[in-house]
Amino acid sequence: MKMIKKIILLATVIVGFSSCFKDIDIDEPRIHITPKEQFSVEHNIQEVQSFFRFYESAVVEVSNNSPSDWDLAFEASEDGYIVMPNYGMVAFTHQTSFTSIDDVTIEYIESIDKDSEKWNFDDPAYSTRPDSLYLSKWENGNVFVLKRGVTKDNFIALKLLENTKERYSFEYKSVTDPSLNGIANIKKTSGLSYVYFSFKSKNKVDIEPLKDEWHVIIGPYYGWYETKTPGEYASYRQSGFLINSEAGVEVAQVFDEDIEFSEIDYSFVGSREFSNFRGGIGSNWKVLGSVTSGDLYSMDPYKKYIIKVYDKVDEVIKYYKLRIISYKNSNGKDHYPTVEFKLLEE
Repeated sequence: MKMIKKIILLATVIVGFSSCFKDIDIDEPRIHITPKEQFSVEHNIQEVQSFFRFYESAVVEVSNNSPSDWDLAFEASEDGYIVMPNYGMVAFTHQTSFTSIDDVTIEYIESIDKDSEKWNFDDPAYSTRPDSLYLSKWENGNVFVLKRGVTKDNFIALKLLENTKERYSFEYKSVTDPSLNGIANIKKTSGLSYVYFSFKSKNKVDIEPLKDEWHVIIGPYYGWYETKTPGEYASYRQSGFLINSEAGVEVAQVFDEDIEFSEIDYSFVGSREFSNFRGGIGSNWKVLGSVTSGDLYSMDPYKKYIIKVYDKVDEVIKYYKLRIISYKNSNGKDHYPTVEFKLLEE
């Protein structure tokens, strides 16, 4: 009877779950159930951003998208002020001394384009540490230039006009295409972590699911990568896990070679430090494979994690342990990691 009850509950969750997305225009069903304590990412994590939710005995891929679908992400809460460029497409920003976007000319771009010190990027892993974010520093009214990481209309001048509890308003203009310009108003939405904007559509685009319906993103992002020398970092286009900190998801790292994954149980919850650092899992669970192994990456056996999530259905906090056990799918292709997970029960 207990097993029947669990199956019925999971089915009820999934049916109700999919109905939540009518308002944000999910084009087609993209929910995949894995009724066991492992799941493999179905999309190349160097090319696709996938949003996942943990359940007691399954993991759901809620939705996915191409990083090229958006250009800017705006923190969606009424007190939000964080603005991030597209980290999946390796976008950079430059702060000018101008107050008018018309002052950003092709000649100006040519003068700064090749100077790496003029350009900065925002690592999405640090979205809970706003001082580390560059584009969000709009206070002085200066114009920014966005280097989009694409080949067409690559440079766009930006200026924030207004940030209220209801919306963001900003002015934009392509440096190379005069027809690509305007003023955009981005309505804040408390049900989302971020609201996204695309210059291609000149409008808001639906990228991520409702805030309470996902726990981790797995996909590409440009950020700081810890080198083989502990404590030393380099910028790098990588692929990995970002937790949904805005929905209260936290993570604890269990980086102890004397602790086996099988030994991690609920007793670890009280002895570990949990953090809302969005890059708490990140990408350093993989290391370059040896020349003789034939594998692009091998999995670091010492990198184990406990994630803390709020379950809206049961209205309780739940804890899951996880580790990444493979970087290949069943066809032997790289960039399709397999994750082992388990609910920690009291």
